[in-house]
Amino acid sequence: MKENNFIWISSSLSTTYWAKAGSLLGFKHSEETLAKFRVRNHSEETKQKMSEALIGRKRAEGSGIPSQKIEVFDLKEDTTTTYDSFSAAARALGIQRSTISMYLTRNAPKPCKGRYIFTKIG
Repeated sequence: MKENNFIWISSSLSTTYWAKAGSLLGFKHSEETLAKFRVRNHSEETKQKMSEALIGRKRAEGSGIPSQKIEVFDLKEDTTTTYDSFSAAARALGIQRSTISMYLTRNAPKPCKGRYIFTKIG
């Protein structure tokens, strides 16, 4: 029975579900195939060829997220430091990048970790 490009599938285990026609939804690899995936290693020559194939390749327009400069005021040290990205600031401060992002998103009134005040630049 086909309806809107979906196929009704019924197995002997009395499990039934809808699968999108032409997709691998619901497909299970055999243990033998899974074992091959686990032990697959590329030779150094193959790794080099894959690397060279990617050199100079342009990214699709709009892909990736441009870095956002951030200024961090440390209340404990009474210093202000500017970082080129949230990630750079997070590494330097020993915190998660998402912590900085959420602090700014929520317009938090209190200093982050009781010590840092973040400000986006630009």
